Amino acid sequence: MNNKNNNIIKNNPVLVGGLGFVSILAATTTLKSALIMSAAVLVVLILSSLLTSILKNFIPRKLEDLTLLIIIGAFASAATMLIKFYYPISESTMKLAASLIIVNSVIFYKLKDTALHASLGQSIKTSILAGLAYGLVAILMGTIRELFAIGTVYGFRIIPEKYTIPTFSSPVFGFILLGLLIALGSYFANAKKEDQ
Repeated sequence: MNNKNNNIIKNNPVLVGGLGFVSILAATTTLKSALIMSAAVLVVLILSSLLTSILKNFIPRKLEDLTLLIIIGAFASAATMLIKFYYPISESTMKLAASLIIVNSVIFYKLKDTALHASLGQSIKTSILAGLAYGLVAILMGTIRELFAIGTVYGFRIIPEKYTIPTFSSPVFGFILLGLLIALGSYFANAKKEDQ
């Protein structure tokens, strides 16, 4: 794959691929929760991709989906336990988001597309790019939502509390913001296609 095909916007699994919406919306009420979720998804993607690539010749075609879900579930469960241990999170939404790593469609489809059919190196490279692309969207959304809803960025006060709009942390605003980012991502992806 060339650098054009690996473009983080053009091949963004969330903005262009339409994957991972549920975990993105649940985990992006603050920048900290977005960073934690992004790191967890990246690590689970890389480890799942590595194990799948190693085992791909032993996985029967009929059991591919089930095997992928078991591999993802094992690593995601470990990531969820580590998150809860090292970052005792009081937000119920973040607890839910951590559990959603298991059913994150970004991980499943990236494994199905590359880890089962590409070389180990290409599989890891694709997983890293997908994890970074997912993280880019999560971090952007977490920053915007925390800034306008709470007035802080990673806990540091930027906007006085009296000027904040708590509704920005609601799921409705999350959907609106994600929709705007998807439109922006599609615009850039189409613009790059026209330039080629």
